[in-house]
Amino acid sequence: MVDISEKSEIKREAIAKGRIKLKKSTVELIKRKEVEKGDVIAVTKTAAILATKKDSRADTYVSSYTDRACRRGS
Repeated sequence: MVDISEKSEIKREAIAKGRIKLKKSTVELIKRKEVEKGDVIAVTKTAAILATKKDSRADTYVSSYTDRACRRGS
């Protein structure tokens, strides 16, 4: 391992966008948390955090920064 204790913290930001088409009735079910399979928004947030963590494995030195950013954003 490389000692990075003297390394300064660098602000990094990534923005992802997407678009999905849903029926109005589906959107209402999601808003009311009445989707039969569970809370869609909670699952989506969890999936995003896990995807970010998986991506950060390519550079193990940014994982702690990524974790902090995910916690701040959720």
